[in-house]
Order: sequence, then structure tokens, then C-alpha cells
Amino acid sequence: PTKPAQAAPAKSAASARAQSPTVAPAQPNPLRDVFFGETHIHTSWSFDAYVFGNTLTGPEDAYQFALGKPIRHPAGYMVQMKRPLDFAAVTDHSEYMGTVRLANDPQSDLSKLPIARQLTVKSKDDIQKVYLFLATTILKNEPIKELVNPEVAGSVWRRVADIADKFYKPGKFTTFAAYEWSS
Repeated sequence: PTKPAQAAPAKSAASARAQSPTVAPAQPNPLRDVFFGETHIHTSWSFDAYVFGNTLTGPEDAYQFALGKPIRHPAGYMVQMKRPLDFAAVTDHSEYMGTVRLANDPQSDLSKLPIARQLTVKSKDDIQKVYLFLATTILKNEPIKELVNPEVAGSVWRRVADIADKFYKPGKFTTFAAYEWSS
């Protein structure tokens, strides 16, 4: 009969370290540092996000979340990231950005225009109606003049840029004034 092989005696962690070659700690290299971020974020300013129920969280909320601060999820509960991001770009859809939210805000000038009635979301029935109305104009390349008017679209874009600038912290958190062009 053969004898079972005996295990070699275990080395202590200290003796294993003493026998391994000394490795110098890595030096920081700004050209090869790793940064974590998000470049695809939709808020209530995207017409689809708004009609599908995100009527609460806007670009400021997205940046707060990226910074590791707690925010209210569109479903009503609190959410928070465990580790803040290094950069973020809120990329709401360029088409009709912010207009559905504004049409549903009685304080906005846009809500007082006749087109606002077609963008009002008060019930589940309105979701499909508004979404299909806007999506059809995009697919047919027949933009709604009141919504792409430079006074409306320009004011929304200025606000997007202002919010990105507000949250930009040089060397700590980078923001991008951005959008998703989906046509």
C-alpha cells in the first residue's frame, strides 16, 4: 500500500512576504488614471421619460446623484450611490427637450400656449397619446414649430448649460452640457 502524500508545511504570511521581491508602489500617472462616470442620463426633461412617469427628477437631481448625494427616485423612494462619480453628462433627448415638463407646469410660459393642451399628461391614457404624437412628428421629420422655436428650445438649452456649469468642480467632478440626438 502507498502512503498518502503529506502537504508541505504552510508558510506564514510574513515569511512569504519576506521571500517575495520588493515591489515599489505605483506612481500616479495623470495620463493613465481611471475615472468613473455616466454619459447616458435621462431626466424628466426627456419627453419619453416624462410621459412614462419621471415627472420629478431633473438634471440637478442627476448631478446630485452622481455626486453621491441621496435623491428621490421617480417612484418616490430615496436612492443614493455608494461611490460618487468623477464625471457625468445629463443627456436628455434633444428632440423637444424640456417641453413636455414645461407644458405640464402651470407656471411656465409654454403651458399657456395652445400646443400645451396636446402635451398634458394627467392619466395613463395620456401617456400613449402624448408619446405617439411627439414620436410621430420626429419620425416624419415634421417638428412642432412652437416647441423648436429658438425662444423655447434656446431657453431650455441655456438652462441645461447653466446646470452643468453649476455642478462642475474642477479637478473633482466634471460635467458636460450634453444631449442625446436620437433622430
